[in-house]
Amino acid sequence: MVLLATVLPLLGFKNLVSLSLYTDWDQDVDPDGIADLAECLPLFPRLERLEIDLDTPLRETCGLGVLVDAAARHLPELRSLSLRSVRADGSRALRDALASSAWPHLQELAAERLAPEAAEVLGACPAGLTVLTLPLLTGGAYGAALRALSAAAAAGRLRCLRQLLLLFGDDDDEMLTVEDVRALRGVELPALVSLVVDRISAGADEDPAPHLAAMRLPRLRRLEVDVCSFEAAAALAAAPWMAGVEELAISGDADVAASGHWLKALAAVLLPSLRILHLKVSSPTAQARPARVASQLDVVRILADAPWLPRLTGLRLQCPYACQEEASAQRAWAALAAAPLHSLRRLAVPDMFWGLYSTRYSPPCAAMMRAAVVGVECMAAAPWLPNLDALELPQDYEEALAIAARRSPAFVQLQARGAVRFGDAMY
Repeated sequence: MVLLATVLPLLGFKNLVSLSLYTDWDQDVDPDGIADLAECLPLFPRLERLEIDLDTPLRETCGLGVLVDAAARHLPELRSLSLRSVRADGSRALRDALASSAWPHLQELAAERLAPEAAEVLGACPAGLTVLTLPLLTGGAYGAALRALSAAAAAGRLRCLRQLLLLFGDDDDEMLTVEDVRALRGVELPALVSLVVDRISAGADEDPAPHLAAMRLPRLRRLEVDVCSFEAAAALAAAPWMAGVEELAISGDADVAASGHWLKALAAVLLPSLRILHLKVSSPTAQARPARVASQLDVVRILADAPWLPRLTGLRLQCPYACQEEASAQRAWAALAAAPLHSLRRLAVPDMFWGLYSTRYSPPCAAMMRAAVVGVECMAAAPWLPNLDALELPQDYEEALAIAARRSPAFVQLQARGAVRFGDAMY
């Protein structure tokens, strides 16, 4: 990295408009190296896009703030800024830059691990901002971001925002407060097309679904969210803007409450624009009794009754938890093959199952492999199979499934077109 800081001034790229600074996975940059890079930024006054993806020592003060401060002082034409692992010092520098309107033309901002003090001034982003991406937030930063965005929207400063992503960090125990999630209610984002608030329900003290549903999102086309109950899913499904959603990524656990599994609420509405569904039903909670857990067969049967299923062109199913028995797994595959997937073009089922509750099988994956082979044999007769452009099956059973597929002319044709692949499960 020191070598790069030495070479950059010699290149003479005064008209450079895009610069990415990144390190290999096994390299770290110390604060001195970052300071050397910061001294190079004034050489590129016309820079419009800056991406900083540097592995730094795992400290709250890692020197990234020096780079952000240099960008604020010397890059007034910046349109796009992407920062990895902002942490404390980078967050302070970003807060000061936004508060001073250092980048009046900024349209895209991505900041990973943003601290609450920077999230609080997001309302100072330029009115032309179109993309805001804030992954790996703490609960405090997430809440600060929600409150700041609510205030900015009320002031009419987010009328151009088209994409918004807010995502909890992996190891955060800090929860969103009631005030945080209620800040969503009534927020108007007239240009928003894509909204990602995955894990917001799991990380909130109060169910955010009714407040999400009360947002005004007339142009929303893509939504990624998690739900915690039947009532939460029903509230989202009833939101007026859900009628325009074309792509939905939704997740929740396998627990079945007295009112029913949350997927039933989604399957009970028309969703006239829905074309792509990414569905993840995760492991049941420790408190759930086996009788109150939705099996993979239950999930497929609920899907089969949904009025929007025949219109889907893309479907990914993730149910990465133990199945009750091999016979149930086989019936789930058969039910999927019999489902009315008339318009389907892309199907991904690499993580439909994970093991068995039963201990009669050794190893458990042998039973799942047999069930998957039955699934391939059932799908071979499905009328929708020849229409697929892409089919993703479990990689763990690749050899057995490939043998079963060779017995089906429809599968052979798919493979000849390069439409079949075997993917890793995404637990």
